[in-house]
Amino acid sequence: MMEENYDGLTVTEAVKADKSGSSAPPELISEIEEIIDVDAEIDPLDDVLEAVGAGDGVDPIEALISAPRVVDTDTVKIKRLNATFTVQAIDDDRKYDKLVERCTSIVRNRRGGGRSREVDGRRLAKLTVVEYTLIPGFKPGRDGYEKLVERYGVSDPEALVSEALYIGEIDALADKILDISGFDDDLDNAGN
Repeated sequence: MMEENYDGLTVTEAVKADKSGSSAPPELISEIEEIIDVDAEIDPLDDVLEAVGAGDGVDPIEALISAPRVVDTDTVKIKRLNATFTVQAIDDDRKYDKLVERCTSIVRNRRGGGRSREVDGRRLAKLTVVEYTLIPGFKPGRDGYEKLVERYGVSDPEALVSEALYIGEIDALADKILDISGFDDDLDNAGN
């Protein structure tokens, strides 16, 4: 376990320095004493972590166990159409991985030879919209699919999305799908 560093001293070193009369800066000592109980026999880092909010909230194991298996949905207003689309969260990472794989190609590197994998982001956005847009449906079996096929004259779901929507609208839908799937969660707090 790494300890937080205060002016070149860890919390434990600063507390020990204070107890031994060493030359730790007084403002540092008072700041630490406000946060921790220096006479306690537990690791002072635990008090510091508690003081800054680490570990607040529900136990993550209990949260996962008690979470209902409900797929989140949300809506996206498409201004040009004055219509609201309903999208769902990505509920199966294996299915999404298959979409990513369909959009991945092996390309030869221009410099230095070799090969690398490249994902076609535009195609991935279209396939994400096809798979996770509920209303209107861009794939067989979804509400409105047959009417859209009749209107645009294409039955391939990816081509249907391209015909029916502008690029920015496709991106807005794909972004919302990723957002409600947790891709936009603030992970900065995970390291604190």
